[in-house]
Amino acid sequence: MGLLKQSLLAITLIAGASFTCAAQSADQTAIRERIKTTSQVMNDARKLVQANPREAMAMLEQAIEAESPALDFNSEDLNTVMASYDYCLNMAYLYRETAMAADFSGQWEKAAEYYKKSREALVEPAEKSKAAFVRFSENIENNIKQLRELIDSDEFKELKAREESDYTNDDYTVLERLQFFESELTINQEALDYFKSRSEKADKDVASFNPEQPLDELMFQKIKVEQDEIKHRQYGGNTAKWVDSVVTHHAAYMKDYPSQEEKIALVYRLIVLSPDNKKAPVLLDFLKGNATEAELNKAISPPRAAAKKKTN
Repeated sequence: MGLLKQSLLAITLIAGASFTCAAQSADQTAIRERIKTTSQVMNDARKLVQANPREAMAMLEQAIEAESPALDFNSEDLNTVMASYDYCLNMAYLYRETAMAADFSGQWEKAAEYYKKSREALVEPAEKSKAAFVRFSENIENNIKQLRELIDSDEFKELKAREESDYTNDDYTVLERLQFFESELTINQEALDYFKSRSEKADKDVASFNPEQPLDELMFQKIKVEQDEIKHRQYGGNTAKWVDSVVTHHAAYMKDYPSQEEKIALVYRLIVLSPDNKKAPVLLDFLKGNATEAELNKAISPPRAAAKKKTN
């Protein structure tokens, strides 16, 4: 940012541009603080999600529900525009992190919802920020034009036409002015490239949250496959019956789930689908190493009460 600030200082000095960047406004400070806070929540949630995805998801949803700071893409302060965009980018990441936690905790419908929000979160802000960069670029382009006119003036042409060995003290003063303008021209050209790169970055950011196969659509496909399986004649659309069967025959069913993480995620989903099932939580504890195989077997096939002997 140091180079960019120098560029904008040059613009202010030479072209009289109306925007400023040196001092942070109160709004910009609030935006940056919110980004910092949200980023910390995401870091904490990532550490927690394997052990307790529900708690991680609750943390992330609380961050989503927090009041948004005021954003301004029409500001004449470049840093406020960039902070506004960065906040929206941060929210896109927050939605995606929440979707991942929801997926792992078995709340697939919520995961689809948050993946969709993540996909849409940057579309409008990206366009607004690019429009702002066009405004700022126009000021810089005008500044570059004025600098080139100054550098091409007769005074400097005459100076360049002579050998430096023939320079007088006044000539060296003119040379200093020429070098200053040339330096400012370079800085402003680099600033113009910076705005172009920011616009390109915005497009790449939007694309990164919008894969060819949207993640929310993949979640809905996963939900449909599950629903079709539950509708099979063996279960007759009875979700509780299907869940009980999966838990009871978990060893055979989980052959298609190679990792322990995938097995645990499946059981979280079973608990969401049938919260009254008493076996699924024990299976979850078993997979996490918090229950023995004997305890699991007891939960799945509880011992039958001994039949009472008939008395004569």
